[in-house]
Amino acid sequence: MLKPLLRGWGSAAFLALALTASPFLTQAQNPNALKSASRAAKLTPDLLNLQQSANGAVLPPDRNSEVQNEYVIIDGAVAIEAAASDRNGQALLAQLQALGLRQGVAFKGMIFGYMPIDKLDQLKNVSTLTYAHPFYKPDLNVGKVTSQGDKALRADIARQTLGVDGSGSKVGVISDSYNYLGGAAAGVASGDLPAAGVQVLDDYLVAGASDEGRAMAEIVHDVAPGAAIAFNTANRGQAGFAQGIKNLAAAGCNIIVDDIIYLAEPFFQDGIVGQAVNEVVTNDSRVSYFSSAGNRARASYEKEYMPGPLVSAPGNATNVLGYAHNFGGKYSQRITVPARGTLRLVLQWDQPFRSVSGGTGATTDMDILVYRGNTLVLSGVANNIASGDPVEVTGTYTNSTTSAVDLEVYIVKYDGPDPGRIKWVNFGSSTSVVEFNTNSGASYGHNMAAGCISVAAAPYYNTPAFNVNLTTPRVESFSSAGGTPMLFDAAGNRLAQPEYRQKPEITSVDGGNNTFFGSDYEGDGFPNFFGTSAAAPHAAAVAALMQQKAGNNLIRSSVLTLMQQTALDMDDPLTAGFDAGFDYRTGYGFIQADKAIQAIAQPLALVEPKFNCQTGAIMFQTTGGDGSPIEYQGIGITDWSPNPNQFLDAPVLADQNSKTVELKARQNGQVVTYVFNFRVYCQGSNGNQPPVLATPLENQFARRGVAFAYLIPATTFSDPNGDALTYSVSGLPEGLTFNATTRRISGTPTQVGTFPVIVTATDPGNLSAQAMFDIIVVTTDAAQPLALIAPLYNCSTGAISFRTINGDGTPITYFAIGISRDAPTNPNGVVEPGLRGDPKPIVITATQSGISVSYTFDLAAACGGTTPPPTGGAFALIAPAYDCATGVFTFQVANAAAGKTVEYYSVPGITGWSTNPTHVFNYDLRTAGDVKPFTLRARYVGEPASEVTLEWVRPAPCSSGARLAVSEQSLQIQVLGNPTSNDHVDVDVTGIQGQTLQLRVLDALGKSLSEELLDVNGTSQRQRVNLGHSPGMYFLQAGDATQLKTVKIIKQ
Repeated sequence: MLKPLLRGWGSAAFLALALTASPFLTQAQNPNALKSASRAAKLTPDLLNLQQSANGAVLPPDRNSEVQNEYVIIDGAVAIEAAASDRNGQALLAQLQALGLRQGVAFKGMIFGYMPIDKLDQLKNVSTLTYAHPFYKPDLNVGKVTSQGDKALRADIARQTLGVDGSGSKVGVISDSYNYLGGAAAGVASGDLPAAGVQVLDDYLVAGASDEGRAMAEIVHDVAPGAAIAFNTANRGQAGFAQGIKNLAAAGCNIIVDDIIYLAEPFFQDGIVGQAVNEVVTNDSRVSYFSSAGNRARASYEKEYMPGPLVSAPGNATNVLGYAHNFGGKYSQRITVPARGTLRLVLQWDQPFRSVSGGTGATTDMDILVYRGNTLVLSGVANNIASGDPVEVTGTYTNSTTSAVDLEVYIVKYDGPDPGRIKWVNFGSSTSVVEFNTNSGASYGHNMAAGCISVAAAPYYNTPAFNVNLTTPRVESFSSAGGTPMLFDAAGNRLAQPEYRQKPEITSVDGGNNTFFGSDYEGDGFPNFFGTSAAAPHAAAVAALMQQKAGNNLIRSSVLTLMQQTALDMDDPLTAGFDAGFDYRTGYGFIQADKAIQAIAQPLALVEPKFNCQTGAIMFQTTGGDGSPIEYQGIGITDWSPNPNQFLDAPVLADQNSKTVELKARQNGQVVTYVFNFRVYCQGSNGNQPPVLATPLENQFARRGVAFAYLIPATTFSDPNGDALTYSVSGLPEGLTFNATTRRISGTPTQVGTFPVIVTATDPGNLSAQAMFDIIVVTTDAAQPLALIAPLYNCSTGAISFRTINGDGTPITYFAIGISRDAPTNPNGVVEPGLRGDPKPIVITATQSGISVSYTFDLAAACGGTTPPPTGGAFALIAPAYDCATGVFTFQVANAAAGKTVEYYSVPGITGWSTNPTHVFNYDLRTAGDVKPFTLRARYVGEPASEVTLEWVRPAPCSSGARLAVSEQSLQIQVLGNPTSNDHVDVDVTGIQGQTLQLRVLDALGKSLSEELLDVNGTSQRQRVNLGHSPGMYFLQAGDATQLKTVKIIKQ
């Protein structure tokens, strides 16, 4: 009889994006078969389902269902997006049009169009097609009528006092549709749209369109009534969106604004839409592009990928999902969806998109699966290695009940190398409660492009113009935060350092009136338009007023700089204190139209530049001017150049007799000068350089109700000027305090949860740097994850005792090659004489409640002169527990005094002073080829004199430990059909009748893939054993307490 443990590659339980009428993957289906079929068809699983279901006769989505995945189907054709394998989009478009693709558009290597459903099965024969997926409709970052935003932004004052109305500019609007509902003519007649009408380059006249683009056009006309307006839909895939941007620029639009995000746009690199934005603003420096920052606040989880074990579907141990991400002692993440709330997740990881940059693209296949109890309700299980794109998009789950529902999210690696970073963004309810929440920035995609001006939102009624009690506006609670790092360039090359762009740049207003879109918030008879979708066109219209004042010669950088310099500084309420200057929620603050335009009217002047006293880098600074291009010049710096960023020549900087340089700037023939005394600058406070983050802080774990202490390492920050730094901390959980003098966080936490902590180091010149880490507080009575620590070993007799810490209290089974034991649950055994004579690392595995952990015991080092455990009652460090496979490291001490709390330290590589003994060893240090000693330190909290140390030599990087020779015994294992092309093999077992046999499958590196206990009742027994899903070499180990066999298996 087979007793399956957690790890077994049986028929796995997967469910992906589901059509409400016909789920394309059921609980019984094998994900390997699905992924193989999807790859062969060159269709993502959801599109494959459409192709296979009832010859394409799929019912429209049922909005009363819990799970929705809305396709766009017109006259038997489904809207798709496709990627060209050679990035030649035009060639692929021609091939797809030959199959019947309608309304097709290509941009770079991406295609959009309507493909007849009965032709989907022919896409596998298109040689230049990488894959196709359904058109995932983009998210809208949702006169006799005048928007209240006009007053809030002081645009009404600008028009009245400065004589501007936006004449000379043409504003291009991009959204879902313009006139699907009708009403455009009425808008023109009522004066809410330009009398000349709106130039519509391409509209989206499809059921479900909202005409949000017309509502945006009304806002533009309210603020800049003299500006011309054009429209182009974004709803033709990313390719159509990108081409629409180019078309609007070609139609003469010097200002373009959108309110769109495509869910599958890249998080960590510029996609094709972002590249189109950069191209239009680069081709003409007077073109400005505005985009809504998004309405997802900080509804994002972002973390380094922490590899966990193979995990199974809840309630079905034979249905293996993959290698789970470890969220922090737990392999799933609870999200509580409120009554009538929704959940839709987009998952990405740090690999480039093949559809964007060509090449290999994604090398890892990740899946995301969402369970309600034991029922799979959402998932994304595309074959990412086949598509080359590191993205999974789930359907939408709706909690149709009247109470909150708990869902569990699993992020698993199905195939390929471990990613470095994972991130999901929730497009469902913002009020969902998220376990292990990182509150990361949720703004991404083209609004993160360098050439785009990203716009946050503040409601009109929370601005000083409408609330006299406010001195600065308050940001909308839903307005998305930035901060997502750019990790790759457009060509897919990993950047040497992550690039954190300052997004959003500005905040504008939302919630104003229009003639038809939204609901009547304040009951004045007109609907209100909320969201960053409304804020972005307000900002674009202010840019039109500014352009008119500057003779329509303002370059994009001047538009942005003037808006930022004259903005009302705002605060991100989710961070401690007031965020002076830029923050990732509100940018540089709330724009003021009149102030920005007045700044243009001032004469050009040079002011004190920004200067780096160490490097000589200098940035020319000007005020005023007419907005046209400026050139800069300075002897010893540069001849006339449009680039304000230059360097003072090194000989001038080194010559102590040189003190001043004359800077010049010219605009339209006007030349202004400024004499800069860089010696005085560098002697005064202006020469101060800000501190910098030198060593990132690692997350810390604490237990509720238990004393905790952590010392911020002195090496965390460095100061270029050598100044003493002062420290402050924000975000601590309740019960913890920070001592700025000692840099120590201490106390007894009273709340459970994940708390992002910000440490700020400030120099005497009030310049600062910050470091962030999480303090994760768990319940006192919560079962901590099972962990193996160093075993007890007798070098003379070979006796060994396995040791574990934590766990849930249920029985533990052990497995180790070359150790004789009388039962799988017995932790005591003897190392076999042959292994003792030729010592090799021993991989010990412990399994409890289906979760397996391992520890590599360096047998050769155990008796080779390492520091012995202390004798007597002295407080001392002893050999730590270390798992070289996962990097989990646990300090261990002997004879600790009762009632005292111990704190631990080892920098670099492990941790600064912390009461938590368990940490993850720095990956680079634990895998380095050269083995160097590490100094481990421990002491009682508050007693520096009690410190003890231990020199610990890290073991060599993991060996497989899986191929030790064993003596011939009566046990015989025969693999039938080896090599094999299947995901399983049949095995005949003989010579062990009446015994319990342990079967274990390992990959070529010795990593355990599955374990099973088999009761052998006859003289011979046949058993099916599951392998991994990738071709290569595997090892099958079979043994009991006295003997072990290892057989090599080749999967072709």
